[in-house]
Amino acid sequence: MGKRDRPVRKGIEVWDNGEDLVLYMPGEIIVDSVGDAHLRAEAVLDGAIRERRGVNDKVGIAHYDIDGHVLEQVDRLRKQGIRSGPNHVLAGEPRYKGGPASVAAPSSDLAEPSGDAGRDVRIAVLDTGYTTGHKWLDACVQGDGVVAELLDDLSADGALDDEAGHGTFIAGIINRLAPSAQITACQVLLSDGWGDEVTIANAISDHADADILNLSFGAYTHGNLPPIALVNVLRRIPRTSVVIAAAGNADTDVPFWPAALKQVWAVAAVDDAGQRSCYSNYGHWVDCAAPGDDVISTFPDFDPGDGNPFQGWARWSGTSFAAPYLAGLVAAEMTAGGGPASCAIHRVLATATRIDPEIGAVLA
Repeated sequence: MGKRDRPVRKGIEVWDNGEDLVLYMPGEIIVDSVGDAHLRAEAVLDGAIRERRGVNDKVGIAHYDIDGHVLEQVDRLRKQGIRSGPNHVLAGEPRYKGGPASVAAPSSDLAEPSGDAGRDVRIAVLDTGYTTGHKWLDACVQGDGVVAELLDDLSADGALDDEAGHGTFIAGIINRLAPSAQITACQVLLSDGWGDEVTIANAISDHADADILNLSFGAYTHGNLPPIALVNVLRRIPRTSVVIAAAGNADTDVPFWPAALKQVWAVAAVDDAGQRSCYSNYGHWVDCAAPGDDVISTFPDFDPGDGNPFQGWARWSGTSFAAPYLAGLVAAEMTAGGGPASCAIHRVLATATRIDPEIGAVLA
């Protein structure tokens, strides 16, 4: 499958022409529901519609199950000027489309963070969920009804699934920088790291009142066009809030969505020397960069039986972990300097050590 180096869950369609890699839910099409766009889409699709899932007013889309090749049907709609796309599958980083970022490895612990940084700030982490039981992180994280991420669910082979513990790790990064922030961990990805666009868009709508939303996942899309559901729902986020997303780990300037959207702050990764990490995406759509190499953070307990168990901590690399670094800095700055997240983020970026033409403001 060319540039993909991780297994794709059964039931996900893959289109790969050697250059572009697009993952999507089979038989599903999303159409902009503004005005009469979805009615025009139904006229174009005609007998190809198998089921009308209806208009989703939360997200601003109409959702259909269709017969025939999804991408061909999408192209038909786009030729008629109708904003549409497949129900893209997005992946939690780090290993999507060839990125050489690491897998999680057990690590020694860190000292408990303290202070009032992040006080009264609400941060939504849309990811794999959160595993309760950490000695101090539990007090700062609301699990959105899920008390434990799945760890060895899809493979059941005694080893961690690809993105197991991803959400807990991200929550810990934020907590170290803003220990008094209130984090809500919402599960939108399974333990293999895959999640669909409609599910994620609905979750964004449900957490639109957060000061900061952290989205450490993304996708390369059909035609490199912005994913319809994410575009529409993110337009509804208050201007005072901030949406932060990982730039991706394929060492490419191809837009990675939702990070590449104008209303989203795209975060690349830098190494200890403040240089772009070899795996990190880059380009005009990347806003800034933060540490992403060998990050240590909280992790669920897990024993793979190799004599090196996870005991609450892990070490991991990727732009997934640079994004929450920015989220934590913004939360801390809201406490220190006041004002909404949309103002605090500009003060944070003003502290950059340098401006890089490929990755923006470097926060390291």
